[in-house]
Amino acid sequence: MVILVDQYNLPDDIYEIVFATSQQKIVAKVLVNCFKQNNNELTKSEMSLFATKLHEGNLITYIDEEPYKGKQVNLSYNKRQFYDRILTPMRGMGLIDYDL
Repeated sequence: MVILVDQYNLPDDIYEIVFATSQQKIVAKVLVNCFKQNNNELTKSEMSLFATKLHEGNLITYIDEEPYKGKQVNLSYNKRQFYDRILTPMRGMGLIDYDL
């Protein structure tokens, strides 16, 4: 994967560079926080449960983005798009690793 960036106008947040939309950025941050809460690893079933909760809109979290800052929200994101647009790019860049 190749990411073209302007080295003189880099954003402060790495998620802004990697992901195209703010919704993708929010979901990726929540996923990383989920990894942190589970000793930096998720099993296949835990990842599937996370994606299912996200798909059904049952994932309750706090978001540090400005319109939602400090508020508890139900996060919703399509399961297939989660695997295609969030998990696969993170794996491709080496941010997460599948240990088979």
